[in-house]
Amino acid sequence: MVPYWGGSVKLTEIGESDFTVFGIPYDLESSYRPGARFAPDKIREASSVESINSFTELGVDLATEAVISDIGNVEITHDFDENVRNVERVIDSIVSNGSIPIALGGDHIVTYMTVRAVGKHHHDLTLIYLDAHPDLYDIFRGDRFSHACVVSRILDAGSVEGRNVFEIGIRSITREQKERAEKFGITIIPAWEFTPDAFRADRVYLSVDIDVLDPAFAPGCGNPEPGGISTRDLITFIHNIDAEIVGMDLVEIVPAYDPSMITASAGAKIIMEVMGKIVSMR
Repeated sequence: MVPYWGGSVKLTEIGESDFTVFGIPYDLESSYRPGARFAPDKIREASSVESINSFTELGVDLATEAVISDIGNVEITHDFDENVRNVERVIDSIVSNGSIPIALGGDHIVTYMTVRAVGKHHHDLTLIYLDAHPDLYDIFRGDRFSHACVVSRILDAGSVEGRNVFEIGIRSITREQKERAEKFGITIIPAWEFTPDAFRADRVYLSVDIDVLDPAFAPGCGNPEPGGISTRDLITFIHNIDAEIVGMDLVEIVPAYDPSMITASAGAKIIMEVMGKIVSMR
């Protein structure tokens, strides 16, 4: 039985709600430890009412102060372009119904799919990209759509301008990627310079690669990189965002390396705190 997001309205069709959760079980672009395709249901399991209550740290009770729907997983095939279209159709319907899309990945290339779709509805979008890696290769191991090329493909699509991309928590950047960041005007905030201070913008899309966290807090990921930020600091950063959050994804959890569900639990907590932040700002 496929689980649903804890406390959500279990919908099979998109309807009116504050948040619409959906999975993108795709990991064909992983470069190291595949298996992120199994993450959406594990994140849902970690969000269950048996595991965690519905109150966020900001005091928002998501069970009574928000309507959350979960429409299951997007249909995934081996045709990349078809997957892009499937995600786009889902997000078009979600946004048209006045709901905020919450995507559960999947490897990080799913953010190319989601930002393309959200960007059609929200112009001058700011992308907060929380990751250990900048994902700014033009081509990685012969693959233009590797999860190591996500931000390059987003810029190619014109969904977000480089000056509106903020990559936070970075601690594994090559000379090539640094040069591309400078070329496109991308702001890189390394993990060692990160502070959870207020982030101000108009409209924000939030992409969280779980490897932005130190492996001590999130061991079950595709490309663990020591020296990351703590779960505490990431949640405080979310609380301090001063912007309209119009969508988010959480990616790169690999359940096979997460037997105790530490990582899935962190993912569920992060998503809950984003929802709570959005509700509190309203």
